[in-house]
Amino acid sequence: MQPSSQAATSNPLFDCTLAKHHRCPAASVARVRQIADQYTGFGQPVMPTFKIIATVASAFAGSDGNYSNEFPTSKFEPWIAAAAVNCFHVVLDLQSGVS
Repeated sequence: MQPSSQAATSNPLFDCTLAKHHRCPAASVARVRQIADQYTGFGQPVMPTFKIIATVASAFAGSDGNYSNEFPTSKFEPWIAAAAVNCFHVVLDLQSGVS
């Protein structure tokens, strides 16, 4: 049986105290688990998932010339650590630009 996934999309560069829809990892674990629990009655396993926007396509070439704005990987570490501890999946959303 393939597990289903319930993803929470976020960008960890947002300050967790300022952006209502972009929560801190611990708060997101609780929220995604709560959402995933709603899908457990359908006879399929549910795998809570964090979908993290890691790069954003740009209309302009950056200093590296690749039309994509990359976020520092250090910003994702708390989210990936929280996912690992809680048996969540992580999907890194790479929005590539034109190069």
